Amino acid sequence: MSGRIGHEMPITRARLTYSLTEANAAFVAAMEDVLDVYTRPHDPARPLVCLDETSKQLVAESRTPEPMRPGQPARHDDGYKRNGTANL
Repeated sequence: MSGRIGHEMPITRARLTYSLTEANAAFVAAMEDVLDVYTRPHDPARPLVCLDETSKQLVAESRTPEPMRPGQPARHDDGYKRNGTANL
């Protein structure tokens, strides 16, 4: 199964729009199976759980934050040290 998401050939189904620049029949069939899940009627016995993948940047403090003092909130520097990324 292969396909590349792009902006040339729009495919619209169940109020969701995707665009493919290259797709074989197996990819389109698999995508339609996934989109069909969203058109199923609500069934409390079979809840629909959606998970989106995302990439997050991992950062650390570059300076030690100054703790709270009477009458002043804690202070954090806006500088940071980059520690790579993680896919969730």
